[in-house]
Amino acid sequence: MITLPTIDSLPNTAGARLTSNVPVIKSGSTLSDVTALLSKMKGAFDTIKNVYIIDDNNILRGITLSREIFRHPPHTIVETVCIPDDKICTVLDTDDQEIAVKKASAMNVESVAVVTKDNALVGAISIKELLKILQEETQEDLAAEGHFDMSPALDSILEIPLRESIMSRAPWIMVGLLGGIGAAGIIGGFEELLTEHIILAGYIPLAVYITGAVSAQVQMGYIRDTSLNPALPFAPYLIRQSMVVVALAAILSAILLGIGLFIEDMGAAAYAVTLGIGISILSAIITGVLVPKVLALIVKDPANATAPIATIVSDTTTIIIFFSIAHLFLG
Repeated sequence: MITLPTIDSLPNTAGARLTSNVPVIKSGSTLSDVTALLSKMKGAFDTIKNVYIIDDNNILRGITLSREIFRHPPHTIVETVCIPDDKICTVLDTDDQEIAVKKASAMNVESVAVVTKDNALVGAISIKELLKILQEETQEDLAAEGHFDMSPALDSILEIPLRESIMSRAPWIMVGLLGGIGAAGIIGGFEELLTEHIILAGYIPLAVYITGAVSAQVQMGYIRDTSLNPALPFAPYLIRQSMVVVALAAILSAILLGIGLFIEDMGAAAYAVTLGIGISILSAIITGVLVPKVLALIVKDPANATAPIATIVSDTTTIIIFFSIAHLFLG
């Protein structure tokens, strides 16, 4: 096994994130030599997707994919099955670690070779490490943009005392509890309607679930999209998400109407249930996008607040809409 030279690297540079524990072979070697190396060092390398070819001065002369050893005769010289030069992704050991991620993404590769200014190979950054860098850089960008406070004082479950973690979450759950009690009161206000049309009670869980599910999808998508792109244009994004929610509401409403009219024979109640749930689904754009956006602006750690608040807003809104529509049709 060839030992690569060690280097002193500054934090947040490519050199600080590399692993030198990669398959390296000398120029002029054959694929049988590669097979022998991988067999001898089985399980010892951090990544074996690429095999790096160097000369006697450790200068990188090419990269071949480990799978090539199964596609060509064993006596094949490794240089003859190298990937094209324009497909080789390299960074200097002194480059910022973010450059490695950007190059890997632009060239659609799963690892990046790290070289010195003289093109001497010192290691590689694996896909696993690239993903870690991406996560760290995203967090830094969000903190710089003022979207989130990324300090350890927040509810990092492994870094703060258990009591602090509980106390940071409990108030928001309490808000949801109070909201749930209020929602129960709203249902009680429609007791007479429920007595006359008991079938409505069976559709309350469905209405709450469907609206909540759509809201959760929108919410998770919004959080993911803003994390990956802090400069996301809000108005076009909101319009696009609204179009998706409207389409989902139309599809689900059509299915519900068909079930109500032709399977359960609900009569007018089918239209009330369908319209009530359909309009409730439209509220998902509020709970899925607007609620997390507002909370991100006014709450120090929106991670603890968003789910409980969005859930109770979604549930309460669904119940109000569902019974209001039912009252119009059946009251």
